[in-house]
Amino acid sequence: MTAQITWLCFGLLGLLPFALGFWVSINRGRAGANYSYSDDPTHPLHKAVRAHGNAIEYVPTLMVLTIALDRMLPGQATMWLVVLATLGRYLHAIGMLTCTSLGDRHPLRIAGSVLTYFPGLIMAVLVILKVL
Repeated sequence: MTAQITWLCFGLLGLLPFALGFWVSINRGRAGANYSYSDDPTHPLHKAVRAHGNAIEYVPTLMVLTIALDRMLPGQATMWLVVLATLGRYLHAIGMLTCTSLGDRHPLRIAGSVLTYFPGLIMAVLVILKVL
C-alpha cells in the first residue's frame, strides 16, 4: 500500500502542470491574449500563468527525488514525504489561483510553500546521505 500511495502522488504531481497549463489556455481564451498578458497581479490570466510557472519550477525536481528515494529508501518515510510535498504543491496552486492578488499573502500559498520546501529539502538530503 505504501508504494501505491507514493506512486499515486507521483501521478498527481505529474498531473498538476498539465491541469494548470490547461487553465492558462482557458484564461488566455477568455482574455483574448495569445502572446502576452497583463502584469496586474489580480488578473486571472496572470495568476494562472504564475501558478503554472511555479509548479514547473518544483514538480520535476520533486518527481526525480521521488524516484530516487523510492529506490534507495522505499517505505513509510518516502511515502509521507511525497504525500506532504504533493499536498504542498496543490495547496500552493490553489492559493495562487484563489487569492485576490498575487501581491497578498494567502494562507494556502504559505502552507503550500512550507509543505514543498521542507519535504523537498529532506528528500534531497536523504538521497545525498544514502549515496555517501
